[in-house]
Formats: sequence, structure tokens, C-alpha cells
Amino acid sequence: MTAAEFRDHLAAQGCYQREFARYVGANERTVRRWAEGTQDIPKWVAVMLDLMERLQAVEAQVGSPLPLRRRRASRTPGSGAVALEVEE
Repeated sequence: MTAAEFRDHLAAQGCYQREFARYVGANERTVRRWAEGTQDIPKWVAVMLDLMERLQAVEAQVGSPLPLRRRRASRTPGSGAVALEVEE
């Protein structure tokens, strides 16, 4: 994924870099570097953006946002994996 594609995907989602960073548990500076093209974008970012687009399409078909609870992103040290946990 190129920096331009990353920016386009965020814009299509109506998502700011800061929001995306918080959602996936990434550092805001890292996300800014992805958008600027000064740091390589990990493959999982493209997967996450694809999932966000699919969710948006489902919500459009349903006619309203899905009743999802707030989520907290956490990163598994050393693995680069991000887990989304439901906060009650």
C-alpha cells in the first residue's frame, strides 16, 4: 500500500489519522509517517482498512451503524499483532 492509497482509504472512511492511530493502537507519529510516505506501511494496515470499508458497506445496507460497543486496542509485545477487546 502506498502513502497515497493509505490517505485515500482514510478519507473514504471519514477517518482522521489520529482516530485511526487510536483505533489500531499505533503511535500517531507512525501513522503520520505512513501518510507522508516516510515509513513503510505494514500489510496489516491494508487489511484493517479493508475490514473498515466492509463494515461501512454493511452499515449502509442496514441503514444505520451496527450496535458495536466501544473497543480498546492492545498490542501484543513483540508480535506486531493488534487485538480489539470489548469494553463493558
